[in-house]
Amino acid sequence: MTDTIHTTARPVLTRDNYPTWLESFQAYSETKGLWRMCQGKELYPTPVDATALTRVERVDIEEFETWKSKACGEIWLAVEESLRDDIRDVKGEPSQMLDTLERKHNQKVPGTRFKAYNDFLNISLRTELESHLILPALITDISNSVSSIRRNRPEDFDIGKLDAELATMVALRALRDSDNAEHRAFATNFLMKEDLNFADVESTILRDFQTKPKIKQEDTAIAMAAAQAGPCYLCEGPHFVRDCTKIEKAKKLLAHPRGKGKGGNANTTDSGANSKPPPTPQATASANHATEFAGKVLLHT
Repeated sequence: MTDTIHTTARPVLTRDNYPTWLESFQAYSETKGLWRMCQGKELYPTPVDATALTRVERVDIEEFETWKSKACGEIWLAVEESLRDDIRDVKGEPSQMLDTLERKHNQKVPGTRFKAYNDFLNISLRTELESHLILPALITDISNSVSSIRRNRPEDFDIGKLDAELATMVALRALRDSDNAEHRAFATNFLMKEDLNFADVESTILRDFQTKPKIKQEDTAIAMAAAQAGPCYLCEGPHFVRDCTKIEKAKKLLAHPRGKGKGGNANTTDSGANSKPPPTPQATASANHATEFAGKVLLHT
């Protein structure tokens, strides 16, 4: 183990960059010869007699402790300050520090994978970048997102589980984006489970549907009828007053009432051939209806 001069910037772990951080930190620590120590693969020197160390044994132990301290320091500094409490109790053991960070930030549970899938499907062009950087950035974002999905899978993950999780993800996305608060609560509760599968989502949705009070058919008919236009105030037809085709006719009737000619009053009677027979009851009723309709128009206008 020899120290090396390097200019690689130390990557910093945040709340949502663990997959890419781990790749970068591995490369970073390898340039310093610390990755095996971080993994716990460097073995502590075993002296022949721990009570009587030789000079060589003492040098080996001191060198091991020095590199171990360096590994611990690099991990500590590579974690965002607000997240360091997670590893404070194990800060003297580099492999335990990394294991703790993985358990905290890379939980291989359905909820974590759902977030990774969701981030993957929401990738879009970063138009705020310069034009020549937009497409390379898209490829990088896709590659990093796929790596995140793969890292969140357990070792026994197979295509069957992928199909089930995709079905679950579609259901949860729909529930999460619903305007119904109960639907959104369903999605939140499911994502908190360590063992999430589509069968559970399906059974819960169906159970909730069956326990909801069913809407009676007559209630539906009443609601549909209430949504229809009308009846018209003027003619009682199935439309609004503004759409009544008879309203213009009624306005003309008001402007030029029947029975009044150019020469005088309707009550003036002519003699002989010019005299008209008295109106029939049907004609009288029709005239009364027209007058009533015209009156409604007058009130409405």
